[in-house]
Amino acid sequence: MVYKSFWLVLCILTIVFLGCSKETQVINEETLFEQANKAQMVQNYGQAVDIYQRIIDDYPDSPKLDKALFMIGYIKMENLNEKEDALSYFNRLIEKYPDSDLVDDAQFMIESIESGKDILSKFKNKTSP
Repeated sequence: MVYKSFWLVLCILTIVFLGCSKETQVINEETLFEQANKAQMVQNYGQAVDIYQRIIDDYPDSPKLDKALFMIGYIKMENLNEKEDALSYFNRLIEKYPDSDLVDDAQFMIESIESGKDILSKFKNKTSP
């Protein structure tokens, strides 16, 4: 009887553990960048910002946090017309990552916002054929 009880308990525990060990999809940082880019391409800017923010929150040691900060600032400035929020992201990038390749771009965006002029559109027009 004890032997049967042991096997019954063992079977139940096996079923419970197997049921709990379902693979969970782990979304890595690169996948999140791809998802944010896709959301941006289909003009789902709010979702893109949320995904970039998730990268910042979930991967605080990422070497690409400067890019996530810049992209949030860019989307907020260019697509969502949330210029004050954009400023905070550009400034955060400059403060936290002074050696980033994106610092000059962030400073350019800040100047554009602070001047109240659409410098970026003028720049695009000058560089278009």
